[in-house]
Amino acid sequence: MTVTRDQSADSSRLSTLDRFLPVWIGLAMIVGLVLGRAIPDLDDALDNVKIDTVSLPIALGLLLMMYPVLAKVKYARLGRVVEDKRTLVLSLVLNWIVGPAIMWFGSFAIGMKLGLAYETNTSVAFTAAGNNFELAIAVAIGVFGVSSGQALAGVVGPLIEVPVLVGLVYVSLAAKRRLYDTSNN
Repeated sequence: MTVTRDQSADSSRLSTLDRFLPVWIGLAMIVGLVLGRAIPDLDDALDNVKIDTVSLPIALGLLLMMYPVLAKVKYARLGRVVEDKRTLVLSLVLNWIVGPAIMWFGSFAIGMKLGLAYETNTSVAFTAAGNNFELAIAVAIGVFGVSSGQALAGVVGPLIEVPVLVGLVYVSLAAKRRLYDTSNN
């Protein structure tokens, strides 16, 4: 890939944190793996830190991940982002309803064809349906900048995607009753 002068100028406007985001993510993954190996009961200890069914470490991690983006968004420009209602609605419907649904149903159908057990199949299908919002946030920040409307839309996306995925849980449970032999369970 050839880097043009404009692309180079755009990337130099990114902060060090933004420019090296893949490095930081990789380091965080390595630290997590090392901690998991070094402290065998760490997962159980972290799982016990919750309010009702909400994991506090995960909730804090998500807040820490989204705060920088939300803090730099120019909310005064939000009106400009939503001016073109057709584009906004199309983006929301395709990215947070149609996309996850297609990924879920497609993955689920392929898993059934491969003979995967229900538990494994639903796990794979939900991963396929819900794994794109982190990438969408990273791409929006990298391409349009951390204070862009696109970055805001990427952060707001999971707030829409989660209810869609919860709805798919009910679809999954119905599929289990109709498509899997549950007489042995």
